[in-house]
Formats: sequence, structure tokens, C-alpha cells
Amino acid sequence: MMALVPLLAQLAAVDLPTGRVIEKVPCRAGEPHSYALYLPSAYTPERTWPILYCLDPGARGRIPVERFRGAAESYGWILVGSNASRNGPWQPNVAAFKALWEDAQLRFSIDSRRIYAAGFSGGARVAAALAAAMPEISGVIGCGAGFPGPVPKTVSFAWFGAAGVDDFNYIDVRQVQVAVAATGQAARFVVFDEAHNWPPEPVCTAAVEWLEVQAMKTGRRPRDPALVKTLLEKRRGAMAAVEAGLASSEYGALAADFGGLAEVAAYEKEAERLQSSRERKAYLKREADLEKRQQSLHEDLAALIQDQDLSAFRASVGDLARKASSPADSPDRRVARRVLSGQYIGLIEQSRALSGPTQQDQRRLLEDAIAVLRPALSWWVRRLT
Repeated sequence: MMALVPLLAQLAAVDLPTGRVIEKVPCRAGEPHSYALYLPSAYTPERTWPILYCLDPGARGRIPVERFRGAAESYGWILVGSNASRNGPWQPNVAAFKALWEDAQLRFSIDSRRIYAAGFSGGARVAAALAAAMPEISGVIGCGAGFPGPVPKTVSFAWFGAAGVDDFNYIDVRQVQVAVAATGQAARFVVFDEAHNWPPEPVCTAAVEWLEVQAMKTGRRPRDPALVKTLLEKRRGAMAAVEAGLASSEYGALAADFGGLAEVAAYEKEAERLQSSRERKAYLKREADLEKRQQSLHEDLAALIQDQDLSAFRASVGDLARKASSPADSPDRRVARRVLSGQYIGLIEQSRALSGPTQQDQRRLLEDAIAVLRPALSWWVRRLT
């Protein structure tokens, strides 16, 4: 059977064009399973290729495939984005991934040592959970969310996390990076100027490049000194735009990522020098204060709903909406945006769970609160893909 799989891959992919996004490729499992596809221009079944399985929370497979296509073309990755996975019950998502996996394994020539998964929001949680259960997956790109529960004490894959500065899951994704690193696995966290959304293309490219580096470190792909030099210089050049309070962490991450592939002693020394800097201490204090304020505001709004005090809830939302709509970025704006969007998504999920006849009054209360929040989210809706 093993000798038959490469032959099936050669036959199955022959009619699929390379170098462009195909919006819908039907899975052999049948409806509703299909996926968006990108095959790099150089794709040929005579050799094996890394693959990235993408899970969107709204069954929009084309969106992640479009975001990752530049990197996929540059580094020779196959991209498949499920058109069936979405936020909701666990089993349909498992079925969607199973259909995606089985179809791609038969249709394409895949490097079995370089299988990756990416997801956004609920899709990120599914990707992480599947990777925890499937040793075949060697890396996860988690966007806007982490694991479906606590990070396991043992993690078998590299983890690249990304979140927008205004994302209500920002703190969660940042904490996942710390927890995965504590298991001894490679982990990275990157922030971008957005709310809860797939990262922009440059961040998606950075994720693929980071996994290329990890693959060289672990022997999953041959070492390429020229590529190491190019990616190291790119990361080092990006340091000029790093906030002063984050410089120590970024130099440390750079040294950890490229250690064993290049000389990193200077970066380790710089990270150590900046560890006790005034800017780093101020940054850590600010982040801790923002986290406490965000949690407090969430609790205050939840208490108002619990007390059925929509008048006070409306006043609090109005105050946060004014801060959230500010044209200039600030800690106040970030907290306001995270709290408002987090409340909105949380209340929608709660209301959907209230379907019994004795829960109708509670459901109506939550729907009224959602109606209050919706106009306060215009800054976010405008930027959604």
C-alpha cells in the first residue's frame, strides 16, 4: 500500500493547476467537505513537499490560503484550507479535518516529516488539539487563540502564536507561548496591528520562515546556510522596529531560534544586557496593569448583566466605545477594544447555548445586551475580512 500512495498522488493531482489559488476542491468524503488549495508553481509529484492544513472558524478556506500563498510559493509549501471546519461542536470539526487529511494524503506528494496545521480563533484551538493527538503534525500556527484548555505538560510540536493588539484573546495567546516554551518545545509569539482576525501576509510569511528554521534545527529538512543567513538578517533587521521594552525578549528569541545554525553569542549578550533595563521593567508593569484592568472590566460588565441592569450596562459600554473609537492607539483603546469584542463574542456563544423553554428570558436578556454592544464594534466590523 505504501508504494501505491506516491503513484496515486501523481495521478490525482495531475489536473490541478499550480501557482494560483483554487477556491474549491471537493473531498472524496463528499459534501460538505471541500478545501481551498494552493500548489506552488514548482510543484511536481516526483518529490515531496511540506503541507499546511488551515482551519478557519467560518469555513472560509480561501482566506488563510490567500494569506499564506506568498510564503508557500517562496518556500515550496502546499496549502489546503477547509471549507467545512467552523466554530461549533467538536465532532464536525474532527470530521472536516479527517476529510481534508485523507484527501490531501492521497492526492498530493507530501513530506511526512513536515506536516503543519494553522488555525484562527476556534480553528486555532482545533489545530492545537489535533496536533496534540497526532504526532504526524510537527508545527502549529495558532492565530487569535491557543489550546481548547490548558497547555499539556508535554507538547510534541513547535508552536507559533500570533494575535492582534486589539484581540480579546491577546493575553491567552501570549500565555500559550510561555506555557509551550516551558515544556521545552520551540515557541514564538508575534503581535500585529489588528483585532481578532487572521494575521496579515507578512506575519503569515514570518510564521512559515520560523517553521523553516525549526525544521533545519530538528533535521526535518537539510540545513541551508544561505537560507539561514537570509532569515537571520531579516529578523535582525526587524529589531529596529521593536518596542524598547520588548528588545530583550526579541534578542533572546532570535538567539534561541538560530542557536546551532549560526553564531548567536552577541544576541544572547544583548538580551542579557537589556533584561534589567528601565524600558523592560516599564513594559512588564504596563502589560500587567492592562491585564488586570481588562479582567476587571470584563467582570464588571458580566455582573451588570447578571443583575439585569441594562441601563448601567449601556452606560459602561458607551464609555468603552468612546475609548475604542479613538483614532490614536493607546493602552486605553486596546483594553476597550479587547473588552467590547470579547463580551460580544462571549454573549453570542452563551445565548446560543440557551435553547430550552425555561431559558428564554435569560436568552432575551443576553440578546438585548448583544444589541447594545453591536453598535460599539464599528471599529472592528470595518476591519473584518
